[in-house]
Amino acid sequence: MERSTVVRVHEGLHARPATRFVKLAKSFASDVEIVKNGKAASAKSSVKLMLLAVKENDTVALRAEGEDAAAALDALVAFLENPDSGLGEDDAPAASSKPHPAPAADASEGAAGGVQGIAASEGVALAAAFHHFPKTFAPTHRRLRDEEIAGELDAFRCAVATVQQSMQAALAGDRLSDTDRSIIAALSDIAGDTAITEEIADAIAQGYTALDAVLSVTETTASAFGRVSDVYLNARADDVKAIARQICLALTGERDVGLDAISGPVVVLAEDIGAWDLARAPLKLVRGVVCAHGGATSHIAIIARAHGIPAVLGLGHAMESLAGAREIALDGSLGQVFADPSPALRQAFEAKVAAAAKEEEGLRRFRDVVPKAADGTVIEVAANIGSLEEIQAAKEAGAMGVGLFRTELLFMKHGGLPSEDMQYEIYAEAARAFAPHPVIIRTLDIGGDKPVSGIAFPPEQNPFLGWRGVRMCLDRPDIFKPQLKALLRAAAHGAVKVMLPMVSTLEEVRRTRALIDECAGELAAAGVPFRRFPLGVMIETPAAVLVAAALAREVDFFSIGTNDLTQYVMAADRMNPQVAALNDVANPAVLAAIELTASAGRAAGIMVGMCGEAAARPDLIPVFVRMGLTELSMSPASIPRAKKCIVEAAPAAGRPS
Repeated sequence: MERSTVVRVHEGLHARPATRFVKLAKSFASDVEIVKNGKAASAKSSVKLMLLAVKENDTVALRAEGEDAAAALDALVAFLENPDSGLGEDDAPAASSKPHPAPAADASEGAAGGVQGIAASEGVALAAAFHHFPKTFAPTHRRLRDEEIAGELDAFRCAVATVQQSMQAALAGDRLSDTDRSIIAALSDIAGDTAITEEIADAIAQGYTALDAVLSVTETTASAFGRVSDVYLNARADDVKAIARQICLALTGERDVGLDAISGPVVVLAEDIGAWDLARAPLKLVRGVVCAHGGATSHIAIIARAHGIPAVLGLGHAMESLAGAREIALDGSLGQVFADPSPALRQAFEAKVAAAAKEEEGLRRFRDVVPKAADGTVIEVAANIGSLEEIQAAKEAGAMGVGLFRTELLFMKHGGLPSEDMQYEIYAEAARAFAPHPVIIRTLDIGGDKPVSGIAFPPEQNPFLGWRGVRMCLDRPDIFKPQLKALLRAAAHGAVKVMLPMVSTLEEVRRTRALIDECAGELAAAGVPFRRFPLGVMIETPAAVLVAAALAREVDFFSIGTNDLTQYVMAADRMNPQVAALNDVANPAVLAAIELTASAGRAAGIMVGMCGEAAARPDLIPVFVRMGLTELSMSPASIPRAKKCIVEAAPAAGRPS
């Protein structure tokens, strides 16, 4: 069987999406391959899949052969057509809301005797140098005797198993962040990828030692990644080399020079650092990272950004000038590194470090603040989440509840339609975690642009204007009713509120209320505990804005979804870079739509909140508060800064002590 589709996965099938795609493919017995521009690769090999360089908006074909071929194609096509596949909660920065810096110029001599590299993670650092230059492995050039081959194959397989077991042990622990965890899982997948291990085994069978086979095959694979015309996939060459090193260590029985030897604040200097090594380091003591290799898209950069560690990578031969350094000053925003800074430069960096620490500490002070508008009205700053795994980060950031729980991620991850009981358990756990704060759960927001296995969507010219959100749910009570029942049951465990996406008419709200009544009656008849919940709507269509006054009399609250509202008001596809300038929530037309909505909500006495990206914009938060919005929901990393903005706009109310 064969099906074609357009890939919508954000940034394509790079390491983590590829890993999850392969995991999904492996859950089916059928043989599956993916084809792009006439080139085919096994859907069950992360390495071969990444080398195919499947990018966002590429057209690909999937071929499956076997007893469950149809189901495999349904699930894999749904994965490829979902922009959030392989991303989701564990790809957001875990401890820093700083943007990804743009790469600096190639490594060269920098200002005032410093060296210039690639700005991979912003921030400044000044600390003792920790030189991390472990042993390199060279080929033995020895040929095996026939009687040695079997033993060498066993040694290789044992080495791979050792590496994977070590990584799985780390994944089973609790010291890795979500970002680290997803990267280590991808590395473990590369270590056991059959495309690499079988090629190495073939080389051993031909008489190469296991060490020589590992070095040769992985070097060839790394070089292949280096030739791909994609900077993110180029960086996967470093991952392959890091895995090769771990296998070689296991083969020789040697212990690596570990970063676990760090005992005080340091800047790590290295030729290269595998993501596996950095994830195991005492990261609270790592003030900065400087490497000869790597770039802004390498896994080491991702981990550094996630932990708020400044990093300058790609120094190349300029790294030699740092060989004898005892102290390092670095500016991760500018990509500059200074060895043993002069007293004047040291003093300047001390001031920069102190200023950065003061800003960070200042934001932490807002974690438990209850921000208020100038008139004393409490402004709830809540979190947007899509899974239970994001709850801890939201609470640590000071979230005053959840302003948007995206239930579609549950449907997508499940690979089908989750049962009423499964949904109930998840919604109830979220409610309990944030009680007494409210948890606003959005009903299934799925359309032809992000399909789910088990829901057949008709072909649509423009799925953003098609059968999606509440429109689809009302047409499919077999899907909608189990979710509504699960929400009614979960409401007994906390302050659950429910909101409907893509509302355009009053009739959609009334039909939903009728279904809620029907579900409540069935639960009562079955003796199942439940509680009624406040029902609200997302304001994201111009139609909803224009009938907001009438809608406000039908519902308990509004939540403005600025992402879609902006593209619909401006008639500008938010995924199209050619009209990106039009897609600005600060446009007077969009602000007028928000003002109309807020005015209608105030007149009806209902809460008006916002759960789009604009809710976290420091320049717009005071505007929204003045309009009368009393709830702003955003990614957890943005919460402290948003609270600070509200307090500073109303200095007499809500200031932290």
